[in-house]
Amino acid sequence: MSLKKNEFRIHQRTIHKTLLMLYFLLSYNRVEGQKKAIQIRGCGVRETTKKFEQASRQNSKD
Repeated sequence: MSLKKNEFRIHQRTIHKTLLMLYFLLSYNRVEGQKKAIQIRGCGVRETTKKFEQASRQNSKD
């Protein structure tokens, strides 16, 4: 009977470690995804700002 308890504990530890690693990997991927999304949003704002600046320069020249 004690062997079964030890086997259960070994499996439980393995499952616990596996779930913990999955959690860390998914957390890291989420952070990386957020960084990329911020960069994409930042690029869009910069491009839009440049377009408005160009349009205002053209209007002021006219």
